[in-house]
Amino acid sequence: MEASKRHKRYNFLDIPSNSSTYCAVDPRLAALYVEIDELVGIDGPKKHIIEWLTMEKKASSAVPKVLSIVGCGGLGKTTLANQVYKNVKGQFSCAAFVSLSRNPDIKKILRDIAKEVGIENNLWDDDEKQLIDKLREHLQDKRYLIVIDDIWDTKPWEIIKLALPNKKYDSRVITTTRSAAVASCLSFQVGNVCQMKSLSFKDSKRLLLKRAFGSENLSCTHLGSVPYERY
Repeated sequence: MEASKRHKRYNFLDIPSNSSTYCAVDPRLAALYVEIDELVGIDGPKKHIIEWLTMEKKASSAVPKVLSIVGCGGLGKTTLANQVYKNVKGQFSCAAFVSLSRNPDIKKILRDIAKEVGIENNLWDDDEKQLIDKLREHLQDKRYLIVIDDIWDTKPWEIIKLALPNKKYDSRVITTTRSAAVASCLSFQVGNVCQMKSLSFKDSKRLLLKRAFGSENLSCTHLGSVPYERY
């Protein structure tokens, strides 16, 4: 009876009939704003990708060089791509970071890329072809960096890549995906796939201490061992 009274008093479990008051929150959003000192275990992959981004290529092709970061959900693909992006985007004429998800709105993705690389006028009424044409014209004489986060299949990429000319400026594209098959299709050259791995025991312990106690240098002598039994 007391619980029922509290339920009626606080009304905290009632769901409004108008579902429009709720909106989905992108779970990747937090990864874009994580502080650098909170990160654990990405220094090696980050260094490898930055070296690839800044390495000069003698040969050029009609499409930009693509590197894919691949791994299961929760390994930190978005965080790694974002940290690399922040470190090197100043070395390119223009740059953009966009996320796709499982059911992407291609027109919105193209519009977002256009805005981030510096195209601002008359985008809302354009269809996909018009957006692709504007991007190709804008990027044709620029060396650019584009990060396309969370690609689930290759179909959206087949459209997006039409807007990304390369010519002789050796531009770069970083993609993240959960599928090794998708990663191999996106990255045309051997070695252009970065496989994310689980944290080592040492890094896992560092992450635990940071999240639980705020410091990885904390002395844990006050913590006891927990009996473990395998079932």
